[in-house]
Formats: sequence, C-alpha cells, structure tokens
Amino acid sequence: MKTNQYLKVFALLTFVLLVSNSLLAQNEEVKLAFYAKFPTLAEGVKSQTLSGEVDAAKTQEIRDLNNNLDAALQDMSSFLINPTDPVLVYFEKKDLKGKYFKKEPKAAHDEMVSIIVKAKNDIRDFMADKTQFGIDPRMAQKNISLFIEFKKQENYDEAYIPWTYSFLYSPRAHKAIYTTGESILQGMIEKETNANRKEDLIDTLLLVYDQRIKYFNQEGYVLGRKAVNVLKYRPTAINCAYDCLVKSVTLEQEASAPAVMLVFMQTTSEMFKREAKDNNGKTIVDPMTVINAYNSLNDLVTKALDAASTNEDKNILKEAQKGIEVHFATSGAANCDAIININEPKFALAEFKNDTIYLSNTLNLLDRQGCDESELHFEISKQLYSLQPSALAAGGIAARYLRQKEYSSAIKYYQEALDKCQNPESQAKFNYQLAYAYKESGQFSQARNYALKAASLKADFGQPYVLIGIMYAESSSACGTNAFEQASVYWLAVDMLQKAKQVDPSIAEQANKYINAYSGRYPNKEDAFMNSVTPGMTVKIGCWIQGSTSARF
Repeated sequence: MKTNQYLKVFALLTFVLLVSNSLLAQNEEVKLAFYAKFPTLAEGVKSQTLSGEVDAAKTQEIRDLNNNLDAALQDMSSFLINPTDPVLVYFEKKDLKGKYFKKEPKAAHDEMVSIIVKAKNDIRDFMADKTQFGIDPRMAQKNISLFIEFKKQENYDEAYIPWTYSFLYSPRAHKAIYTTGESILQGMIEKETNANRKEDLIDTLLLVYDQRIKYFNQEGYVLGRKAVNVLKYRPTAINCAYDCLVKSVTLEQEASAPAVMLVFMQTTSEMFKREAKDNNGKTIVDPMTVINAYNSLNDLVTKALDAASTNEDKNILKEAQKGIEVHFATSGAANCDAIININEPKFALAEFKNDTIYLSNTLNLLDRQGCDESELHFEISKQLYSLQPSALAAGGIAARYLRQKEYSSAIKYYQEALDKCQNPESQAKFNYQLAYAYKESGQFSQARNYALKAASLKADFGQPYVLIGIMYAESSSACGTNAFEQASVYWLAVDMLQKAKQVDPSIAEQANKYINAYSGRYPNKEDAFMNSVTPGMTVKIGCWIQGSTSARF
C-alpha cells in the first residue's frame, strides 16, 4: 500500500519536473501558434494600418482586425491559470484543431493579453480620431441617445457613463457630445461634495472645450466659454482665463458674446490690480493694456449694436457696455493723467496721428473718463476732423468752444455733430450741449427745444429738465406784468426740477438745491388773493415760456 503511494508521489513529482523542464519550449509553441493566427499582433498593430486617411474599405479592414482581436482575447481564456493547481493542466485549444498544449504561465499569458489590449486601444483611438462613429457605430449612436435622454431628465450621474464613452470613443459623432456634455459636467460639478472628485470633473470640463475645438472648430466662441468657466470654477487660474479671452475676442471681434466681452474687461482689470506675472516674472497687464482693451471692446460693442436686429440683443449689449465701463473706471488705470501720459507721445508719431481708428478710440476714451477739457482732447479732435469730419470730432471741437464761451462756434460744430451722428445716446448728449450753448447765448426758446429733444432720446436723462428749470427761473422778471405773475414762474421752474429727479434720481442733490432756492420765491397768499388765485388752481405762464402750473403756497 505504502509502496503504491510512494510510486504515485514519485510519478507526480517526476511529471512536475518534466513539465517544468519543457515549459519554455511549450510557451514558445503557444506563442508561435497564436501569432500564426494573428500575425499583426507580433508587432502590435502595424504602423501602415493606422496611418493616413480612412476610406470605406480601410474602415472595414480595421473593424475586421478589431473583431479578430476580440476573438483573440476570448481564446486567451484557455490560458488562465488556477493558482491552486500543483501541476500545469492540459487544455484543449479549439483554434488548433484539437491539438493539446500545456497551459502557459501567467507571465506569458499577461504579456499576450497586454499586446492585444494595446492593439485594440490603438485601433479605437485611431478610429475615434478619423471616423465619425469610431470603431463601433451602433454603440456610438446608442450612447449619444442615452446621455441626451438622461440629461433631459437632469439625471447627470446616469448620463455621465454613456457620455464618457461618446467623448472617448466617438468624439466626432455629434456636437451634442460637447454642448450637452458641458451641461452634464456642470450639473455634476455643482452637486459634487468631494473636493478631489470635483477637481477631476472640472479637468474633464476644460478638456471638453479643447476637444470641441479639435473636432468642430469655432475656436473663438469655444475659448470664450472655456474662459468663463475657468473663472467660475478655478478663479485662481486667472492667467489661463485671460489667455483664452484674448484669443477669443481677437478671433470673434464684434461677434463675441456680450458676456465674453464683459468678462474680458473684468479679467483685464483684475489682472492689472493683482499685478499678475507670467512664468518669467514679467507683468502681464500694464495700464496701456487695460486702456487698449477698453478701447477695443467699446469699438466692438458699438459695431455689434449697429448690427443687432432685435431690442433684446441691443439691451444685452448695452448692459455689457455699462459693465465694461464700470470695470474700466474702477481698474486704477483709467485716470486722466495716465490716459494722457500714455497717449501724448503716441499722438506725436505720424503713424498714430493719421490713424483714424486710434484717434476715434482715444477721443472716446477721453470723453468717457471726463478728460474732455484736456489739450490732448482738443488736438485729437482737430486732427480727426481734418481726416474724417465725424460727429465725434466735431463734438470735440464744439466742446472746446463751449468752454471758451464762444457760443456761436460751439453751436456751429454741435449742429454738424448732430447731422453726422447716428447713435441715440450721443445725439442726446449733443442736443443737451446745444441747449446749453443756446441758453448761455440768451436764446432760451431754442435752448428749451434742444433740451426737450435730448430728454426724449434718453429716458433717464434728467439734466435737460434741470436746465429748463433754471431758464424758467432766470426768466421770472421778464415773464409777468406784476410781482405775482413773475413769482408764479418759480412754480413752473420747480415742476421741471421735480421731473428731473423723477427720471434721474442720481441728480436729486443738484435738483434739490435749486428747488429749495426757488420755492422760497413762490407768490405769497396775499398776492395770490389779490389775483384771485387759490391753492391747486391752474396758473398760465406767458412770455416765451407759454406753460401752465398748479398754484401752491
């Protein structure tokens, strides 16, 4: 009995030894048999297969190869090792017509599997890059439908899995991979509480923009969206956002989204305030960069407003324009001294002196920042007028004459500015300045006409009503045959000042100063009684005013 047991153990040990000695030969035999079936795996996928353009025939050839690789992976299951087996077990390999091979060691098995997997990955990546639906069209279309449907339900977690397949394996299939994918990722980012996971999702979102540019172009537009979300989710990466914004606005020009133009000015201003540096320690945004950005953006918004076809679009652009002005005004680079010091040397150079775009932008900048009394403003106005007698240039010359109290010359150039002007806001300004020039030259009726025109062009413009109120008050002595009638004019003057406050609360302090002064000059009750006037009665005012008001004491 014991002898038989010893013989069995001896036989088993001998068998194991024989198996071990023949292992390398058997491994090589298995490999040779495998490579005979799949010759391209000997070197991975041959470079000439995965190169160049892909037509229908080549697409089919590559997909057949991919199917063979799938079959190869299934065949490799014949080489899996049971680690509890003390001896290598024989398995039948169907592909080798019933011929038996010993199961290879795990190292050889893993090596073959890694070759196959790498080949499949190379094929997958190549087909994703070269064809619309990648290696598996049916799977690509199925996953697109799935993530779109899950997104509609705001089920972002479920949408993420099929979206990921589409993003990786069929990136050319549909723009929804990027437009809907952006929403999916934003939805996941907003609700993610794990900081590391959240950062991974943000990384993926930023990759979405890069891959969208690669496969669907629209670089300027997409970079604008990327910049906005960099600032939203990674505000410390402001340098990256700034680079994207510069390129986006440069490419899109006046077609830039209003939000992108606004964010560009905001980011430029913030970069200047932070004294942001590049990798070499050099300041990225200096005062001139801020000023140039402002000039450029104002020019682009103006062009966009001219091209806008709906009131909604115009209102959005106007809001963006206001925001641009606020960010520039608060940037610290917008004071008159800085603007003048930067532009005086430039204006002295012939290349700028004859550049109408530069002259117009600089003149607009000086106007907006209240630097219109400077000598530079006047000189640029004259130069621009000589090259291009625009409303802007004529208005600049008129402003100088107005300050010098040369009212006839001021009126002449303001009239010309109005004739050439198409922008309602500028028209309102020129009408008001004309009104002031006529008022100062004693032509009150003309002045009132232009003041009312200015107010009609800009609903929140209270200053014209202040001007009219002052003119009424100054006319009191000439608008009545007695003290009561002359004092009644102050009622109408205060009416105008009250209206000024109503349409433009920002001038309340100025209006109240005049109201307090004029209300002390109202007719007294005795004079009113003598003229048969009681509180609330309508009183008509004569002379050039020709208006009516309500009596109050």
